[in-house]
Amino acid sequence: MPKKSPAQITSIDSPIGPISAGYGAEKVLCVTIGEQSREQAAEVLLELGFTPTEGQNRLGEKIARELNEYMKGARSHYTVEPLLAGTEFQVKVWETLCQVPYGQVITYGELAVRAGYPRAARAVGMAMARNRIPIIVPCHRVIAQNGQLGGFGYGIEIKRALLWLEGAQGVIL
Repeated sequence: MPKKSPAQITSIDSPIGPISAGYGAEKVLCVTIGEQSREQAAEVLLELGFTPTEGQNRLGEKIARELNEYMKGARSHYTVEPLLAGTEFQVKVWETLCQVPYGQVITYGELAVRAGYPRAARAVGMAMARNRIPIIVPCHRVIAQNGQLGGFGYGIEIKRALLWLEGAQGVIL
């Protein structure tokens, strides 16, 4: 059996509740939100083939700092790099999503077109549901065609709070 790579978890307190981020040697592997975020991050790391270990390194400190700055409205983009693990389609959608600027929103259909899959709005929604790195890979910026919020894995109130924090325009908050 191959040895699993180690990964750590860093956590912060935020206005939307506890946030935990799992990370490996060089990249962010997952972000979880809520009271059980640390435990959920450990589960995701195991699913991805990593072994959660204790301790924190410079990357963990950088992730925590950038998430804290974002939550205070002092950061509009991240320098930490996410590991986009998924199908070719999902990765293309997530890469395209990362290009949506802070404070702006995009519809599922618009995101499908920009990613090169103009008839795949529903599949884009499914890719958003499988995003393991919310906030950093900003799936909260994707809304329904009618301007309504649509879904979000951590609930509409969290999505609303993130969009409000960014000052998003053109969305029904």
